[in-house]
Amino acid sequence: MTVNTNSETTNISERVGDTNKLADAEAIDGDGVEQGVGNVASFSVFLDVEGAVEVTVEFSPDGGSTWYEPRDESPVSFGGANTDLVHVDYNATRVRLTGSNGTAVTAQVREVV
Repeated sequence: MTVNTNSETTNISERVGDTNKLADAEAIDGDGVEQGVGNVASFSVFLDVEGAVEVTVEFSPDGGSTWYEPRDESPVSFGGANTDLVHVDYNATRVRLTGSNGTAVTAQVREVV
């Protein structure tokens, strides 16, 4: 049975986004790597690792003075070379990633407004 409907399609302009690279195939053990996050409601952290490693993901609400590691998102465990992503619904001002060893990690943060 065919149903006829009256509908209107509205084009919504593209959303603005930023992608920043935190690490470029490098070890992030020790102090880790961190960067600021814009005033966005959520963002995504994309990870690409070259071997077995645990990546600790921490967020700061106050520019890096205080850090919190959420139980659901961290650590991200890899048994070998692989990729994963973490979608973050927190209003953090900074994100920090720390590797459990010297395995090379590529990490990008994507913010969309």
